[in-house]
Amino acid sequence: MAGHPDLAWLHRRLIDDTVRTRAFIQAIESVVQPGDVVVDLGSGTGILALAAARAGARRVVAVERSEVASVIREVARANDLHDVVEVQACGIDAADPGEPVDVVVSECLGLMGVGGQMLDRVHQFVARHLRPGGAVIPWAITPVLAGVDSPTCHATTHAFSARPHGFDLSPCTRLTSNNAWVVHLAEAELCTGPLRLPTVHLRQPVPAILPFEGPIQPTRAATLTGWAGWFEAQLTADVRLDTSPSAPDTIWGQLYLPLAAPVAVHPGHPIQLDFASSSPTAPGGGFFRWDTRVGGMLQRHSTLRAHPSRLDPRAV
Repeated sequence: MAGHPDLAWLHRRLIDDTVRTRAFIQAIESVVQPGDVVVDLGSGTGILALAAARAGARRVVAVERSEVASVIREVARANDLHDVVEVQACGIDAADPGEPVDVVVSECLGLMGVGGQMLDRVHQFVARHLRPGGAVIPWAITPVLAGVDSPTCHATTHAFSARPHGFDLSPCTRLTSNNAWVVHLAEAELCTGPLRLPTVHLRQPVPAILPFEGPIQPTRAATLTGWAGWFEAQLTADVRLDTSPSAPDTIWGQLYLPLAAPVAVHPGHPIQLDFASSSPTAPGGGFFRWDTRVGGMLQRHSTLRAHPSRLDPRAV
């Protein structure tokens, strides 16, 4: 039987993430004024477009290129908002609201906030169509890094070392230790303080590469198994979305960048990190690099494929 189970699963997960969805709706309700023109880029099932219409927008344009766009009109009609919400079934580059826009909203957040394919397109749309003084949701995204001490993550990402079914599959560890994994960490698994990378503002061009090179101090004696990445997004001046291990859980979780060989670290002995992330839309495609030096030991790592594997240590 034909259908779209992947789309249905994805969009149900997005709606069920109450931390994410409530934060965006709260931001919309705090910004949208009666009579505003609002554009929702990557509208999905249209829930944020509905929130904008409910907040008093005169006109809401829901832009969605996937098959789910076909139900947004029906969803709007089911909520008696079909006179306000209209659908443009196209990509962001082809979207045209036909008049200046008061508010642009887009849940465009990818890996570490900036690892998705939409950010640059959202910025270009904002540059073309947002009126002077208009609002962007989110308007700022800050990627964050921290060292991780997680035997569970290490064991799972190095499972090929255990000779499964009696075969030596250890060469596969080259793939697993050079991959970006989506995990859900506890704050106690962090062994350094948070390192905030430069903030990305959607009113400005999105950098092709976000780099960091320098020392990071351990906060305790630990075994460094890898690095965690997450983001803090300022949706409005008063609404902030935090995806750190200390915050309520979200669909993004954290990104785990493993080390091939865990290494002991101690306060007062800094870890030298050479990190870079590249947008999937940048020339050459997306990647993460996390070269790590502790004492005289240097480990070089970078992703060999752009899409992360999924790992939830709580389910292991």
